[in-house]
Formats: sequence, structure tokens, C-alpha cells
Amino acid sequence: MRITIAKKLWLSFGILILVLGISGLVSYLQIQKLNGALRQVLVVSEPMDNALLEIEISIDEIARAIYGYIRTNEAWHLKTVQDSETSLKYFIDKFVQLTNDKLEKSFGMELKDFYEKFRKLCLTIVALGQEKQRSRVLFVKYIKQTGDLIDLELQRDLEKEGPDTFRKRENALAMKIALHTIFEAIVGQVSESEPEAVKNIRIASGRFERSETLFEKTIISNSELSSFKEIHRNFHETMENGSHFLGIKDRLRAEIEIFDREIKWAESLLNDRAQPLLREETRSGAEAAMKFGAATITISLSMAVIAILIIGGVTLITTRDIIRSVRILKQGSEKFGKGNLDEKIFVKTSDEISEVATAFNVMAEKRKEAEEKVKESAEKIKMFSYSVSHDLKSPAIGIYGLTRLLRKNYGDMLDEKGKDYCDQILKASEQVASLVEDINVFISTKEAPLAFEKIQLEEVVRAAKDEVASRLTVHGIQWVQPGDLPEIKADKMSILRIIRNLVDNALKYGGESMTKIQIDYQSADRFHIISVTDDGIGLKKEDSKEIFEVFKRKKTSSPVQGTGLGLAIVKEIVARHHGDVWMEPGDEKGAAFLFSISKNL
Repeated sequence: MRITIAKKLWLSFGILILVLGISGLVSYLQIQKLNGALRQVLVVSEPMDNALLEIEISIDEIARAIYGYIRTNEAWHLKTVQDSETSLKYFIDKFVQLTNDKLEKSFGMELKDFYEKFRKLCLTIVALGQEKQRSRVLFVKYIKQTGDLIDLELQRDLEKEGPDTFRKRENALAMKIALHTIFEAIVGQVSESEPEAVKNIRIASGRFERSETLFEKTIISNSELSSFKEIHRNFHETMENGSHFLGIKDRLRAEIEIFDREIKWAESLLNDRAQPLLREETRSGAEAAMKFGAATITISLSMAVIAILIIGGVTLITTRDIIRSVRILKQGSEKFGKGNLDEKIFVKTSDEISEVATAFNVMAEKRKEAEEKVKESAEKIKMFSYSVSHDLKSPAIGIYGLTRLLRKNYGDMLDEKGKDYCDQILKASEQVASLVEDINVFISTKEAPLAFEKIQLEEVVRAAKDEVASRLTVHGIQWVQPGDLPEIKADKMSILRIIRNLVDNALKYGGESMTKIQIDYQSADRFHIISVTDDGIGLKKEDSKEIFEVFKRKKTSSPVQGTGLGLAIVKEIVARHHGDVWMEPGDEKGAAFLFSISKNL
């Protein structure tokens, strides 16, 4: 089968596209796995952790509202309980929706059962609190009525004197004191224990009844007898309501103890069982992400090496055959030129060069057979020579174009659409390579050991400047730095990467109006603070947090494309130096990126 040079070139180009496509597909699948692992951490584990935190907060708010209502009986506490119960149910349901495995679902069911028990317990405590308040009101009412009646007896016949009157007042006063003691023991107890309060109530009640008996013996009129009966009746109502009040308090105390146990159980479930599980899942997800990231890098690099080898092999085979054929053709033509018509040109390829070689051989045969007819065939030979010359010129141009194609990756043999496809493929390949490299750097900044040593900051800044010197010159940007930068303790390559990334960021996004990049240093109590400032288009204060996150870039009109990892790498390196990084917008234009490094590394 005849395979032309153009077909060979298109075949090589097709193999190139196929290899790059397979490489890109494999890298894409690995990146999808990496994204899946990261999504497990960011979309599932983090919301579950937040839901557990909100559950714990809701339980705490309910507990504080319940305790507050028991102490003060203020109605707004009940509104807080209702709102917090609604929030608690919402976040428990949300946690249940996010659960995946059997253990997580078990936690979810335990939380739902807890909610039902907890809600019923809250209703019971609130009802007891309301009943306690009503009982207290009745108790206070009767004890006040009893006290008022005793006060009337104390005021009766104030002008009368005598032993009976004195004893009557003495007994009435004793009843008043006993009544006050009962009130304090039942309602006003603050520090004394429950058994002590019951003991005091019993003693005070006995004193009241003894004083009541003695008071009865001093009664000399029907009005005094009627008042005594009213005091006696009110006292018994007081004691009955007081006993009921104490019973409610006992029941309420028991429910509060159950309430406290349920809260402790929930805290144990959330903090001792659920949280460690989620932390383990987060750790596993992060390890899986790192594993897929490393695999992505390895596979991408392997595919790149394989692609280079395959393309190199195809190019070598194609060019070797063409060059060999051209060399044989050249040698044969030189021999023909010297008159050696017996020499045959043998080309093993099945392309245009083989046809030219055949034509040379045919020409030699014809010339050999027609030596005696030269004069007669001069015109024919002349025309034939023109034809051969034309046939030689076309392959020569093709060979020249092929050589340029081989030197410039076949670009001159393609139309604009083909070139555009090549540019897109190259651009996409560069972006993929850049992204893979940045992911590698980002992971290495998390895991690679740091060599903390004393370094000259001025040398690091000078190295960063040397890397961008040509770009500074081309854009006419002034570089400003202090002349007395100190010696600091840090990882030298990491500090160079930080300054390099910040300077590169300024050059990429500073805009055409930028004229200066300035490096500054200041010393704080516990930190070295280094800044990179430019006078370019600047940033807004609200962009200061987002731009340091992974895959986050500020949206601008600049055509410059980035991976969104440069500032995230800076943030990670600074964190490993126990420092921080932040951005401060300029007054009118420009921005300053500052980072701190601990002095105690």
C-alpha cells in the first residue's frame, strides 16, 4: 500500500493526539477520584460535624432555659425552650440525612430517641414548674392570712394589762415566729439541705400547735374564739399547701436529676463516641485525598514519559526512513550526474521518494538504451529533464518543509484550524501540568519536612529578584528593598517560595499601571513580619480571606490564568512556620501581602 509523506505526518500527528488524549483522560479520572475524596471531607464530614455542634448548642440552650424557668418562672424561658427544641430536631434530622454507614445511622437513631425522651422530660419539668408556682401562690396566700389573723390578735386589747393578756400575746407571738420559720423552711430555703428543712418544718409546726393550745386557754370571748378557729383553719390549709408544695419540689428535683443524666448521656454520645468517629472519617478522607493526589502525579508523569517515548519513537521511525531515502536518492543522483548509468537506486519506502527513485532508475535505463539516439531524442530528453527537474523540486520542497516540521513539531504543515487545535492541546497540557505541579507543591508543603536554619533574608530576597529580573526590566517595574535585612531562622526554600509566589502574583495581576514592587521587614515581639507591596490595580478588603483558600482566585478582567493554589501554598507554608498571612489594600491603589514567621522555631 502506498503511504505518502503527508499520510505519515498525519499519522504521527494522530498518534500524538491519541497519546495526549489518553494521558489527559487518565489524569482526569485520577483528579475526579481526588475531588471525590476531598468532597467526602468537605461536603459530608464537615456538615455532620457542624450538625453535631449545633445539636450540642441546642441542648445547652434548652438546659439553661429550663433551669432559668425553674428559678424565675419567667415566660420568655419557655419561648427559648420551644425555639431550641425546634432547632434541636432540625439538626438531628439533618445529621440523620447525612449518615452513610451503619454506625452513623445508629448514632442518628439514638439521637432521635433521645430527642423524644428529652422533649417529654422538658414538658414534664415545665408542667411541674407551673404547678410549683401555683402551689407556692396558694401557700403564701394562706400563710399570709394566718399571719394577718395573728397580728390582729396581737393588736387586740393593747391597753389591757394582766397575766392572761400577757400570756395570750406571748403565745400569739410564738405562733407568729413558728409561722415565719415554716415559711422560711418551705419557700425561703437557700442553703440548707432538704432533710434539714423538713426537720425545721416539723419543729416549727409543733411549736405553733403548742402555742395554739396555750393561746386557746386564754380565750375569754366569742370573738376571740371565732378568731382562734379562723387561725386554726388557715394554719391547717397552710400546712396542707406547704406539704403539697414540698411534694412538687421533690418530684421536680427528681425530674431535674433525670434531666441532668440525659444531658450527660447526650454529651457522652456527641463528644466521646460521635466526634471521634467523624474525626477518624475526616482523617481517612484526607489520607485518601493525599493518596489519590500522589497517584495522580505519578500516573500523569508516567503518561507524560510514555507519551514522549511514543512520540519520539514515531518521529524517529518516520524521519529515519525519510532521511535514509533522501540520502540514497542524493547518492544515486550524484552517481547519475557523473555518468554512472548502471547504478540503481533502491528505496524501500512506498512514498513519493520511492517514486522519484523509480523515475531515476527508469531514466538511467532509457538513457543507456538511447545513447546512440541522443541527437534524435535531444528534444525529448530535454523535455524529460524539465519534467524530472520539476519532480525533484517538489520532493525537495517537501523535504525542506518536513525538516522544518520535524524541528517545529509539524506546525507548518497544518492549517489554522489544526494549529488552533494544537495550541488548545498545548495550552490544556500546560494547564494540566501546571495544576499537577501546584498540587504536588501544595501536598509537599503539608508533608515535606522543613529544615529550620539560620538564613540571610537578603540572600533569599535577592534570589527572588534574580528570578524575575527580566520581567521587571520588560515592564519597567522598580524593585525596592531595605539594605539591612536581618538573619532569621526558617526553611530557606520555603521562604523563597513564599516571596516568589507573592512577587509572581503581583506581576500577574498588578496590571499595566504597576510601577513598583517593594519588599519590607519589621520585627514584632514574637514574629518576623515580611511584606510584598505593589502599586497595581489593587484588591478589596473583602477579598482578603477568600484569596488564600484552595482553588480560589479573585475574578478580574486580566487574561492571565492561574491554578488558584499560589496563595494557598503561601498560607500553608506560613502556617508551618507558626505564623499568619494577610492582605491589606492600598489607600488608593495597590495591595500589600504580609506574612509573619515565629521567632521561636
